[in-house]
Amino acid sequence: LYTLASGSTDPMPITALRWRSGSSKTKNVLLASSADGTIKHWHVTSQRVLSRVTAEDQVYALDVRPDGEQFAAAGKDKTVKLYD
Repeated sequence: LYTLASGSTDPMPITALRWRSGSSKTKNVLLASSADGTIKHWHVTSQRVLSRVTAEDQVYALDVRPDGEQFAAAGKDKTVKLYD
């Protein structure tokens, strides 16, 4: 069992992590993907999930556009998907 934030647990291992940087209004956001294909935006300061995206398969890599407005995820299905 992996603890992601105070009082929050996720039964799947984390497969990728990436800080969201850039000129985004909300600071201290970490993107974390887990083995079930869930991608969560964690606000590190408040330890809350800001948003959640479910990919079609496991995600192995994440990257964020320099301005923080989009991110890319790639994984087991051998495709790169872009998200707003």
